[in-house]
Amino acid sequence: MLELGRAHDHLQADGLRLVEAAGRSPGAPVPSCPEWDAAALVVHTSAVHHWAAGILRHRATDRPARDVPEAVTADWVAADAWYREGLALVAGALADTDPDTPVWNFVDGVPAPAAFWSRRMAQETSVHRVDAELAAWAAGAGPPPGPIDHELAADGIEECARMVDARLRHRARPGFTGSLGLAATDGPWEWTLALAPDHLGVRPGSAGALDVVRAPVSTLRLWLVHRPDPAVAPPVVDGPGTVAGRWADVAL
Repeated sequence: MLELGRAHDHLQADGLRLVEAAGRSPGAPVPSCPEWDAAALVVHTSAVHHWAAGILRHRATDRPARDVPEAVTADWVAADAWYREGLALVAGALADTDPDTPVWNFVDGVPAPAAFWSRRMAQETSVHRVDAELAAWAAGAGPPPGPIDHELAADGIEECARMVDARLRHRARPGFTGSLGLAATDGPWEWTLALAPDHLGVRPGSAGALDVVRAPVSTLRLWLVHRPDPAVAPPVVDGPGTVAGRWADVAL
């Protein structure tokens, strides 16, 4: 798991990049989240930041409501200010909370170490930062999205596997089977995801997997959550592609 101080650094850096990218064209459609424009993406991400900050500050042991002030949904200046407030709040709450403090999270469903939220906020924000930069780029208001940091991307792959495993244990997917390898082309990172209808296993190495997806580690991370990476070539799939296709049907 990513060291918590590094997770907090990534949250801050990606968090600021997200709102700056969105601010270049707040009304731009987000290709990877077609139901949103860039301003709506900012509001969504800020709602998550405010929500997580509240869970940590109040040591919540049950799922709290997630609220969005009506004013921020209709005005970019208000959305920008609310976002920056939420980023500061969640960063402060993470810094002030012992990582072993038990608080609620949506994967465990019960109080568990607060360190969950350090990782989750860094990962959520990094992917939505890519979404915001993709929207600005598609609108001609910025360069293509920058890659996710190597260590953050590798950690995100492992976190994604854990989250999908939790979903499958809650609701099985018949026919979700096979071995899916992930092999980074820019570093030593390799995994095999063992798909099963009611769980997802993960182990180091990709040898023996039916399909192996090869790409830079940031691109692999984005591929797992169905995001394009226009700055690099698409991932290469070694194998028949059947297991990779099953993953493409997973809602994330």
